[in-house]
Amino acid sequence: MQSYGLHGIWSRRDTADVPTKSAVVGMLGCAIGSRSCERLFELSNELKMGVRVDAQGVLLTDYQTVGGGYMAHLDARGKPKDHTEETFRQYLADAVFVVALMAGEDTIARLSYAVQNPVWPYSLGRKSYPPARPLFDGVGDFVSLQDALTRHPVRSAASGGRFQVYIECEPLAGNLRMGDSITEVPRRFEDRFLSVQTIEVER
Repeated sequence: MQSYGLHGIWSRRDTADVPTKSAVVGMLGCAIGSRSCERLFELSNELKMGVRVDAQGVLLTDYQTVGGGYMAHLDARGKPKDHTEETFRQYLADAVFVVALMAGEDTIARLSYAVQNPVWPYSLGRKSYPPARPLFDGVGDFVSLQDALTRHPVRSAASGGRFQVYIECEPLAGNLRMGDSITEVPRRFEDRFLSVQTIEVER
């Protein structure tokens, strides 16, 4: 199970179709043991990211209720909830993604070591969603993110050789998308541009 929120607020928590950059950088923050939001913001700007969709998975919604007057359930002001609040939390089940990150050689070496030897455990968007397999899948010498995603082998049960990829690109060159810039409260958001393509991957 995975969940990568884009617009979720209060009782409605959505998920993006693919891992967001803020989620991936957050996992890297756990791996390197960083408590600094500003350091994660710098890391986000240093990295370029691409995602290949090997299996889209199924979008599901978890329905829960909270409150009902019990003292254990308080609102944002610390007062008991006097009503039962419905919550809706989306997630992806059985989805498979390949995430490629591009940066300087030293940064990639440090991050690849940290992902294999994390300071803190990481999850796929929510604490209750641990990875089903080790996240690290190798380091390579590629000319671009598209090259990396094209040449990386398919390890899922996906059929066919054509896969959709989302590649971070310069402004006006792709599709506009809102991304969390990973800063301290108040949270700031920045525009992120993605190029959506279909590529042929050798099986």
